[in-house]
Order: sequence, then structure tokens, then C-alpha cells
Amino acid sequence: TKYNNGEEYINYCEKFGEEIMITGYILGAIYFAIFVTSCPVFFHRFRWFQFEHFYSVHHLFIAFYAIAIAHCIDDLHRNGLRQRAQAYWWIAGPFAYYALDRLMYIMSRKVTFLL
Repeated sequence: TKYNNGEEYINYCEKFGEEIMITGYILGAIYFAIFVTSCPVFFHRFRWFQFEHFYSVHHLFIAFYAIAIAHCIDDLHRNGLRQRAQAYWWIAGPFAYYALDRLMYIMSRKVTFLL
């Protein structure tokens, strides 16, 4: 048995249901789905898998970013027992780059109307 500072018992099974663990599981599942659909073996083995599936699964990165930010704000931070994790700074840069890229794409595309 493990004890915290030699006084109280630590229940590790209870920790698997905490908010930070649940968001971590979800992040792992999203990352695994994106990774698997990126593998060339996946394309060759499953003929039903098309580019549209690959494209739609890769848009889960938006959910990945949102959940990663929630992963940084856990109950210990809300209760004032710990400083906020700094991972959101690592997330903000790539997300800002993506947002700028999408904005440039939208502004530069040519809109044509068929009459």
C-alpha cells in the first residue's frame, strides 16, 4: 500500500476516474484515430476507406485542441491548490497558425458563379 507523506492512503483506482484522466483518455483516442487513418497500410488494406474519411477524421484535431485546453484546467487549479498548467501556450501557437492559414485560404479563393 502507498501512503502520501506517510499519513493518508492513496487510492490509485479512484484516480483513474478523475477529470484529468478522462480528458487524457479522450485525447489518446483522438490521437490514435488520427494516427491510424494516416498510416499507408490502412489505405491499402481497407478498400472502402476513402480520402473523405481520412479528411473528416483529421478534423478531430479541433476537438483535440479544445479537450487539451480543458485537460490543463483541472479541479486542482479551480480549487486553488495548484498553478495552471502551461500546456495551453504550446497549443495556442499551432492553433493560431492554423486559423491564420484558413483565413488566408478563405480570403484568397476565387468565387465564381455559374449563370
